[in-house]
Amino acid sequence: NSLQQLEIVESNRLTFLEEIHLLDTRKIRGHMNEILTNLVQMENLKKVVLSVGKNSEIDPQRIAKLVSSVENFKLSCCDDDDRDDIWTFRRGNPGYSEEIIPAIMRELVSNERSKTKSLNINIQGGFILLNVDPDLFARGTMKLENLSTYDAGMTQLQGQKILECLATAESSSLKELDLKLI
Repeated sequence: NSLQQLEIVESNRLTFLEEIHLLDTRKIRGHMNEILTNLVQMENLKKVVLSVGKNSEIDPQRIAKLVSSVENFKLSCCDDDDRDDIWTFRRGNPGYSEEIIPAIMRELVSNERSKTKSLNINIQGGFILLNVDPDLFARGTMKLENLSTYDAGMTQLQGQKILECLATAESSSLKELDLKLI
């Protein structure tokens, strides 16, 4: 139940919580930024699975802060909204903010205290990575131990930049790379 998610996070009684799966549904859409802010402050939280709804109102910077506050983060999509507008689908943008991934990568690159080890990007529709700067994406990837992308629009140039960084890096913490390119 969406409203229960809000109540649980706002209660601050779950300081022991290590993992949470959060759905950005229409019922709590107006509260998602507040929920993410509260989650960032939970020191025991190690894993977050965030399913972002189409036309979400979540601030990409808040998502990025949450990513850097946990060890494992999975970004996926929530299909709680009405049917897709065919015109939007034809343009290749099913309704997810293209600013989410650049915000996450900038946070990973700039935050020396980031706890993030694993990032899994599973936004169906093949577009969310499409316009992300390859250099920024590669630099952010070098801060991780594990990166997985599925049907998110990763380009060959982005994959190439990651491999170039791996080849030239003096040391890299990257241990596992699971990429699906378009």
